[in-house]
Amino acid sequence: MMNSAINCPTGAEIGCSGQLTSGVGMNASIGHGNYNGAFVSLKMSDWHGLTTQSNFTWSKTLSTGAVVQATSEETAVDPYNLNTGYGLAAFDRKFVYNLFFVYNPPFYRGQQGILGHVLGGWTFSPIFTAGSGLPITIGTVNGGGQAFGEADASNFFANGNNENAVIMGHLSTGVHKTPGQNPNLFADSNAAFNAIRQPILGLDTRDGGWGILRGLPYWNMDFSLRKNFKITERFNFDFQMVTVNLFNHVVFFDPGPGDVLDTSAGADGFGTLPGQGNTPRTMEFGLRLSF
Repeated sequence: MMNSAINCPTGAEIGCSGQLTSGVGMNASIGHGNYNGAFVSLKMSDWHGLTTQSNFTWSKTLSTGAVVQATSEETAVDPYNLNTGYGLAAFDRKFVYNLFFVYNPPFYRGQQGILGHVLGGWTFSPIFTAGSGLPITIGTVNGGGQAFGEADASNFFANGNNENAVIMGHLSTGVHKTPGQNPNLFADSNAAFNAIRQPILGLDTRDGGWGILRGLPYWNMDFSLRKNFKITERFNFDFQMVTVNLFNHVVFFDPGPGDVLDTSAGADGFGTLPGQGNTPRTMEFGLRLSF
């Protein structure tokens, strides 16, 4: 057999040990998935100096798992029935929303007089984005393998470690802070851990796809401010300020590693958030002289 120990000639044991191979993987484009969504977009162009667009998407993506061909150590959750691993795709966000507008007030555009130079030439440009959470895998004690016969969790693993444990009841997620402790995905991490069990072969026929629990939502506001100063007909200069994460709002990473809630380590630290996942507020300033 391919995983049998290699027979080494007497005296040639050095460098001749182990087994022929640790396993066999098959890469093939035989999975399937589907996407359903509703998209609404509202747009307005230069209405009293205001140009804006707002986009909203409500969607759901299901698949048997999607990994690149180079991921040769990963295998389907159940290679005998691909639909066992059918569920939410890794990139599925139920809601996504974004809004931008550029407002150039129509007042004092000619910048006549002192008041015109002060109040004219402004441009305000915010960008707002928001979305619901991504699926989170609730890992199994065997490291994402073996429960459905797919892998040994040592040489081969389920797609994206997306072999899920089973939730018994309802788990709500959020950012919960306790003095002296790191923020946690759950209000009571011990109760959340005890609400999860390992899959049972023959009883559990579905694995839930890439994740059976929703991660944290996000929102962010970026902002650009510009002021044009007219000096003469030929000379003017622009002042611009660009701010990323205007309100310095913290968006936490989902528990990891790899957005996998690890159950093999027990209840201690279960659901702990690993830290800030977005960029803290940064500001950039610039001046441009035109002639």
